[in-house]
Amino acid sequence: MMNVSYVQGANEGFDRQANSSLAKEETKELKKRHDAAIENLLRLIDVKAIYIDGQVGAIISKLRIELSVVNDDDDFWGEHLKRLKSSILKAIDEIREVGKEELKIGFS
Repeated sequence: MMNVSYVQGANEGFDRQANSSLAKEETKELKKRHDAAIENLLRLIDVKAIYIDGQVGAIISKLRIELSVVNDDDDFWGEHLKRLKSSILKAIDEIREVGKEELKIGFS
């Protein structure tokens, strides 16, 4: 069984480190890089998009909204990134389905 005072001490150490000026600066930098990556992804979607069917535009608009949702402070980055990945993969699958139907060809 784990010693309660050990766990409390570990939590206090984590809190001190997480609230340090270095950790806050690293968090700010990570957030800036995250936002820039999402912006680049959305710009790439616009550049590479060929809207064969009106549904594709709707799918991309929905994806834009999902990608713009900001991570809550209480949310873990891992969960946030999993949600983004899931949204992107779902949009890709939906666009492939539209393409298959529109062009009557199979994608692999």
